[in-house]
Amino acid sequence: MNQVADVPAQKKLGCHPKPEPTEQRRFLGHLKVYLKTMYPGCPKDWRQGLLLRTRQRGMYGRLGEIAGLLVSNSIRHQVTSYEHLLQLGGADLGDTPRQAARKIVARDVEDLAVSWRVGSAENDPGYIELRDECRRLWREAPEGTPVLDLIAAENAAIAQYLEEWAVGREVHQVSPGDRPAATLVLKWSKASSQTSA
Repeated sequence: MNQVADVPAQKKLGCHPKPEPTEQRRFLGHLKVYLKTMYPGCPKDWRQGLLLRTRQRGMYGRLGEIAGLLVSNSIRHQVTSYEHLLQLGGADLGDTPRQAARKIVARDVEDLAVSWRVGSAENDPGYIELRDECRRLWREAPEGTPVLDLIAAENAAIAQYLEEWAVGREVHQVSPGDRPAATLVLKWSKASSQTSA
């Protein structure tokens, strides 16, 4: 599921400055929650390895993008025959060896990633509503809104929602109609609009 298909190019991953160290640490906490709840089938030690890689590389961005890249890349390199195919070289129809190898293992990568998402919040109505609200905020953000502020607000809202969703699943107290994180994003949106005016 591509969470950023409708986000303007200048606001996408990699087109923004790095965050302050405090925000980077906060992001790692949010990513830990995201990986645990959105990829519940991913082994715990694998998730820890993804977090370590993120910290070492200083990766930062929207949770869905970063998690998707981490999971896909790690599966491609650690589970499939991708590395072996790169060593063999060769390519078909004008593809580079890397492109050809990616095409060959793409289904295996997708199948394992999908299996790790079984039981996630992906189809939760509240999560879907929050994700749609985040997309709207990105589209409607006033010109000049700091991209890092948008990313931080979205990540915090998603992580908060997913934490509460996970607790609700464990103790069966949060109903699908409870959407506190969506309210958090709306509060951020109104405050930002007032300060940028």
